[in-house]
Amino acid sequence: MASLAIQMTPISHPKAQTQSPISLIPKCTSLTQLQQIQAFSIKTHLQYDLSVLSKLINSCTLNPTTTSMDYAHQLFDQIPHPDIVVFNTMARGYSRSITPFCAISLFSQVLSSGIFPDDYTFPALLKACAGCKALEEGKQLHCYVIKCGMQLNIFVCPALINMYTECSDVDVARQVFDKIPEPCVVVQNAMITGYARNSRPNEALALFRELQASGLKPTDVTMLSALSSCALLGALGLGKWIHEYVKKNRFDRYVKVNTALIDMYSKCGSLEDAVSVFENMSVKDTQAWSAMIVAYATHGNVSKAMLMFEEMKRARIRPDEITFLGLLYACSHAGLVEEGCKYFYSMNEKYGIIPRIKHYGCMVDLLGRSGRLREAYKFIDELPIKPTPIIWRTLLSACASHGDVDIGLRVLDQIFELDDSHGGDYVIISNLCARAGRWEDVDYLRKLMKDRGVVKIPGCSSIEMNQCGA
Repeated sequence: MASLAIQMTPISHPKAQTQSPISLIPKCTSLTQLQQIQAFSIKTHLQYDLSVLSKLINSCTLNPTTTSMDYAHQLFDQIPHPDIVVFNTMARGYSRSITPFCAISLFSQVLSSGIFPDDYTFPALLKACAGCKALEEGKQLHCYVIKCGMQLNIFVCPALINMYTECSDVDVARQVFDKIPEPCVVVQNAMITGYARNSRPNEALALFRELQASGLKPTDVTMLSALSSCALLGALGLGKWIHEYVKKNRFDRYVKVNTALIDMYSKCGSLEDAVSVFENMSVKDTQAWSAMIVAYATHGNVSKAMLMFEEMKRARIRPDEITFLGLLYACSHAGLVEEGCKYFYSMNEKYGIIPRIKHYGCMVDLLGRSGRLREAYKFIDELPIKPTPIIWRTLLSACASHGDVDIGLRVLDQIFELDDSHGGDYVIISNLCARAGRWEDVDYLRKLMKDRGVVKIPGCSSIEMNQCGA
């Protein structure tokens, strides 16, 4: 029996012997593995097979990187007669990559070969336009959509609205919305989200009310935008009403909705409610932890923010860039320079997170508030990216607070090279010079401001009033 078993072993798993490497494409986890399968396809004379190339391209575009999309493009160029399905795959990949405009360029190329777009082509292309703020190209695509008779298509309409709102043309997005006879909840969500992202919370909430009145059921995406709008307005009462709606309709099972609740309560001034939502969450991801850290930081509870970060690490939740924004903000407002620097440099060294412009701004604020103005100036001067006017203005405010006219004037020169139209810059440095008794500089700045036609825009603030009738 033992010898029989040995004889049967080689044929007990026939699929292991007959399985083609092509079938392993969905299981590939690296570009090297895909290239090995491509080599096999060349060896077996399948290098121009549309099915094989389509599978390879699809795998490249699932998690698009610059390298994977370059490789996908090479594969696409090898197809003698590509169809619209393969192009749509390429367009979706580019739309989710850091080079979304390549989708538009490729579309121009394939149009000349006689390929006709379908329902799935325009959403990907419009998403690409939204990603790179290509409003003019988006308008051209809109015209083509109308020409193809797809302006009321269920997939195209939300993409059109999203493209216009991402390009800050919210009014045109609303025109697209208003032309839809019976907008579905996906279309409604696109418009509500567009309003919220463009800081038009009143219109977002008004449309949310219309959605409820229409009989359509809101989704978790609707709740995210509604809560974001409440946060923008600081409307705590309305935010609490939406929280009750969330609980009643079981939207609190979504981690993102709970995270939005934490953010809303924090921005509306109710840290206690934010903590309550966080503590009652059964599942907490990176965004939830980060939202809570930011909440503690913005409310001045620095020790709690730092303690929350330690708990986050013990829970083996990996921090992200928002986590460190909260920590740096906390350290900045508490004057904890050494701790802030430690967090900043650990971003890249320990977690592989590349600092962004907001992190650099927090570091300048941290150094500036503590009076280390020269160090802050050097920090900006040595940035690996081009400083923005806002970063220099952060240091200018610190110079004003510490009465340093010389560095303040140097900073002003840097600001004027980037933007000389902001009235607040002239006023800050003029007041700084006045306090130092440098009246010639004051007169020069006021004359410069007048010659350039720059005016100081008055500040404003808002509060939520009790709307109960008398």
